[in-house]
Amino acid sequence: MRIRANIGECKRCARALGDWKMQKPRARELGLDFPGETGEWNAITDVAGVQVGMTTLIAGEGPLVQRKGPVRTGVTAIIPRADTGGY
Repeated sequence: MRIRANIGECKRCARALGDWKMQKPRARELGLDFPGETGEWNAITDVAGVQVGMTTLIAGEGPLVQRKGPVRTGVTAIIPRADTGGY
């Protein structure tokens, strides 16, 4: 099973997470200074030329049996430049 999310979906996820308050202080709140300004969503998806994709794999049903399933896992890929030949 393979699912590919588009950039718009990732931005919607970032927007939803932006409403969620982190328990740990952010670097800027601790006085660490970074060059530049944060983007609209303060997320990796704000960076021009960067592509973000994610997928979630859900396979099987019933009680968990080690090395058999069911499977509940996911992965996020951050591609630094969109002009790398489609990878």
